[in-house]
Amino acid sequence: MQEIKFRAWSKRDKCWVHGFCIHQTGKISDRITAELVMPQHIAIPDAHWDEEKEDLIIQQFTGLLDKQGKEIFEGDELLFTIFDRFDNGIPTSSEVYFDNGSFWVNYKNGGIDSCMELGRVIDQDDEIEIIGNIFEKIKVIPRVGMPQLDTKIKNCDS
Repeated sequence: MQEIKFRAWSKRDKCWVHGFCIHQTGKISDRITAELVMPQHIAIPDAHWDEEKEDLIIQQFTGLLDKQGKEIFEGDELLFTIFDRFDNGIPTSSEVYFDNGSFWVNYKNGGIDSCMELGRVIDQDDEIEIIGNIFEKIKVIPRVGMPQLDTKIKNCDS
């Protein structure tokens, strides 16, 4: 069974947030409320959710790992190879997104925009690699031609 995990990005503070809680209504609490609730595993009445964090962007774990064993989340930028009908490998990169009950990536196939379920991409290419996410800037180094992270993002806790 797939482990269900989430991560959160603070739009306001521009960093990853640890220790948040998601209510069944979709409201998100801060770390203090999460620490009070999680040890007891009890439901909190709506009245305790007044610290809703509207600036947080929540992303879900896909249940899949890249070639380094890193967990792939929605919003991650991946480097992978797509094979055309002649079995030629075409290196590409794409953001992971969730749609219609599945995680997907977009790519160009002979100049045509295409998409594929992330699980199928990993079946075709076991060298898939996380090269960033939608919150980190990615630059292409011309000499190498491979995308690389331009900046490091801090955790809100540090």
